[in-house]
Amino acid sequence: MKHFFAAAAMTIAVCAAPTRFSAAPKDGAGGTPTIRISAVITNTSGRPIPKLSAQDLEVRDDGAVIALETIGPRAGGIAPQEDDAAADDRERLADVRSSTRLFAILLDEFHVGAGAATDRVRDAVARFVREQLRDDDRAVVFKPLDSLGAIRFTKDRDTLMRAIATFSGRKGDYEPRSAFERNYVGHAPEAIVAARTQIVFSALRTMAMQLGEMRPATGAIVLVSEGFSSDDRTHAVDPRLPDLAAVVRSAIRFDVPIYAFDPDGEVRVRPAALAADDDDARAMLRRVAGETGGELVPDGADFSAGFERMARDLASRWVLTFRSPHGRDGKYHTLDIRVKRRDARVLAPAGYWTPLPVEPRRTIAAPPPFASGRMLHRSPIIDAWVGVTRGADGTARMLVTWEPSIRSGDTGGVRTITLTATTVDGRVLFTGDVASRQPPGDEPATATDRAAFDAPAGRVQLDMKIIGDDGRVLDNEARDVDVPDLRAPRKVLITTEIFRTRSAREFRAVVADRDAAPAPGRAFSRTERLLIRVPAYDPGGADPRVTVSLLNRWGQTLRELAPVPGVGAPAQFDLSLAAFAPGEYMLQVTAAGAAGETKEAITIRVTQ
Repeated sequence: MKHFFAAAAMTIAVCAAPTRFSAAPKDGAGGTPTIRISAVITNTSGRPIPKLSAQDLEVRDDGAVIALETIGPRAGGIAPQEDDAAADDRERLADVRSSTRLFAILLDEFHVGAGAATDRVRDAVARFVREQLRDDDRAVVFKPLDSLGAIRFTKDRDTLMRAIATFSGRKGDYEPRSAFERNYVGHAPEAIVAARTQIVFSALRTMAMQLGEMRPATGAIVLVSEGFSSDDRTHAVDPRLPDLAAVVRSAIRFDVPIYAFDPDGEVRVRPAALAADDDDARAMLRRVAGETGGELVPDGADFSAGFERMARDLASRWVLTFRSPHGRDGKYHTLDIRVKRRDARVLAPAGYWTPLPVEPRRTIAAPPPFASGRMLHRSPIIDAWVGVTRGADGTARMLVTWEPSIRSGDTGGVRTITLTATTVDGRVLFTGDVASRQPPGDEPATATDRAAFDAPAGRVQLDMKIIGDDGRVLDNEARDVDVPDLRAPRKVLITTEIFRTRSAREFRAVVADRDAAPAPGRAFSRTERLLIRVPAYDPGGADPRVTVSLLNRWGQTLRELAPVPGVGAPAQFDLSLAAFAPGEYMLQVTAAGAAGETKEAITIRVTQ
C-alpha cells in the first residue's frame, strides 16, 4: 500500500508545492511574461533540420499569429534557475550531461492484453534497449504498481532486460496479484477499472516530475498501453485526484513529451459496444501524446521504427521563446506551430499555461494546513453525500449517507459500508456500519442509514469500506472534508440537502422527518418529486432569506421554486421533475442575511 500511497502523495505534492522547473518567467515590457516551449522539428524523413530562424516558423496563440523572439537548438532542455535546484539534487545529478538521453518506459500491464500483445511488447522494448540506447543514455522500465520512490535510471542493460522479461499484460483480468490489490483495490470490476486508471495517471504524472529534475539531460516518457477511457468522474468530484488533464499539464510544465505505443493497434471488426470502448482508449493515447509534444505509434508491427524515430526526436528539439499576449492570467492557451516549408514535421505541446501574478502564486504554493499523504479515492460503485450543519451549541455536525451508484450493476449488490471518521491527528469521531439510504415512508428512516456526529473545525478524514452482499470488500473510498469554524462564522452558511420521493405520501413523510437521509446521487428520474431542504445560519442571529431557482445548462432561469408552506426553518422547496426533459439542470441556492449573501450551485441530471 505504501508504494501506491507514495505515488499519490507525490502527485498531490505537485499541486501544492512550487514547481521547481517552472520558475516565474521574466516579464518583458508591459509585464508580459516570456514563454519558452520545446518543439521537435525535422524533415518528413525524421532527420534534423540544421538551420532554422524565427522567420521560418509561424506560431499561432489561441488562433492569432504572434512573433517569436528567439529560436535555438535545445541543449539539454530548459534549465531551471540555479536557486531552484536543491543542493542534494545537484549532487545526485552531477554526472548527468546535456548529451544524456533519459527514457522512462511505463509498461502498462493493466491495459495490455496477454498473449500476442505481451510478446510484441517484450520483443520491441528489448530490441530498443539493445539497439537504440547509447552508452551515455539512461532508462528505467517500470510497471504501474512499482514503487515510484525506488525508481532509478540506469545504464545497466541487464537490469532493464530483467524488468522487460517480467512484464505480463492482464487487460480484462481482475484477479489480484498482490496483497495491495487484494486489500485496497477492491473486487468489483468498476472499482478495479477506476483504481487502475488512477494508478496509471499517478505514475505518469510523478514520472514527468522526476524527469524534469534530471537536468541538463533531455528525456521522454514511453507509455506502452492499449489505452483506456479517461472519462473518470473522480477528478471532477475531488480535483486532488489525478486525471488525464493533470498528466498533460505536468508533462508540459516539466518539458517532457510522452510517446504512446499501442501494441494492439490493428484495425479489427468488433461489436459496436466494444468498438466504442476502443475509440475512447485510442483517443486517450492520441491526446496524451499529441498534447505533450510526443507521438502515437498505433501499429504494434511498427514499434521498431517508432522507437527509432523517438530516439532521433530527442536530438532534434528546439527552444522557442515568445511574449505571451495574455499577461499573467494563469490560463491555458492553445498553440499551433508550423514551419514554412513543405518537408517539415513538427511535434510540440498543444498549448501552455501563463504564470499567475506573484501574490496569487504564493498563495497557491503554500501547502494546506491539514495536508496529508494518504491516497484519496472515490469509488464508482456508490454515491456518498457529506454535509456539515451547525448544531444547537454552535459546533459542527457532520452527516454522511450513501446509496449504490447506477454504475454498480455488475458488483453483485452492495450491502453496507463501514465508515471511520478521524481527525488528522488520529482522533476517532465515528466508526460503524452505515446501511444504504432507505426510501421515505410513514415512519422515519432508521438511524443506521446515515452517520451523524460532531466534528471539530479542520480537516476530517472519511474512510469507507464497501461491503457486498456476500460479505466481500468490493472497494474502498477515502475523502477529506474541511470543516469550517462555526463558532465564529463570518458569512451565511448553507448546506443543501436533496431528497427523492416517488409519491405524495413519501413527500409528506420527508417534509415531516428532519432526520431523513438526503439522496447522495445527483441523477433523478422524471417520475420523481424532489424536496430541497436548505439549513442556513446567519451569524447575525436572524433566519436568512433562502431562495432556490432551477436553471438550464446555459444558466437561464426556468423556474423559481416555491417554498413548502407552513414548515418554518429550515426552508424547504418542492420540485416535481415530470415537466422537464431529460438532461442537465442546475439548482441555484441563495441565502441572504445580515452577514451578506451566500450562493451554491448544484448540478442535477434528469433521466427518463
